[in-house]
Amino acid sequence: MSARVWCFTIEKGQAGAEAVQAVEIGQGPLPVSLAAMVNINALACDRRKTVDQRVRA
Repeated sequence: MSARVWCFTIEKGQAGAEAVQAVEIGQGPLPVSLAAMVNINALACDRRKTVDQRVRA
């Protein structure tokens, strides 16, 4: 399995509209099994909660 590392920025255009710019800053092998990744991701979310798309980190 391999992974990519991305850097995201938000830029304002001349008209004031915002655009997301994504740049790949790295990639390489990831020494983990796909089954373990799926299991960890499945356990990370509480399915009883509502995902609020307005939340940004």
